[in-house]
Amino acid sequence: MAGELQSAFKKIESSLPSKHIARLEKIVEVFTPLVKSSKKIDLNKEVFETVQWALLNQNILKLEYKPRKGNRAFPFEIHPYSLLFYKGEFYLLCFVPGKGMRYFALEGIKKVERMKERFEIPEDFSISEFLNVPFGLFHGKPITVKLIFDKELSDYIQKRAWHPSQKIKELKDGRLLLSMTASGKEEIKGWIFGFGPKAEVLSPKSLREEIKEDISKTSAFYSS
Repeated sequence: MAGELQSAFKKIESSLPSKHIARLEKIVEVFTPLVKSSKKIDLNKEVFETVQWALLNQNILKLEYKPRKGNRAFPFEIHPYSLLFYKGEFYLLCFVPGKGMRYFALEGIKKVERMKERFEIPEDFSISEFLNVPFGLFHGKPITVKLIFDKELSDYIQKRAWHPSQKIKELKDGRLLLSMTASGKEEIKGWIFGFGPKAEVLSPKSLREEIKEDISKTSAFYSS
């Protein structure tokens, strides 16, 4: 698939005016992780090329999209902003008039048509800022998390910026209390699990209970 993507880029580049080449090179950078991915990427070449042309020329797209959960495809008219590679999947970041910003998995796009009409990305909208979600690609409801870290992790935790909202307090026994408000609950859980028993969730209670349940299920699986 990597060879097909490179061929698609060359085909697009050969027909572009010089003023668009730099823009194309920036888009190519998005696909760098593809070569390093061990997962087989099954993309529709026609859909991929149509999306690329729309991104380059800021054309409105009409498409039929089938979510992973469900058997029905739904029609959308969108303004494509960027194509992203995240955890082995390609996602189209776009604006849906009347509904706001959305992500569409590229493999879920069953039909797509590039319209002649163009759109403009608002000047006050920054794609890089929108994507600045420390604990994952997808925006969700922010949660305020409080964690206790063992004192042996003190230097490691304090020397790193985990989130812009983080607050770290050293306790009398040498342990650390870290609090932050962030979105991406599943990614936050994965981050916490990475510290094993050296990190304890104080709040929210719902997150603490979810982690306890996950640990219980994992323990039961390996005990059977």
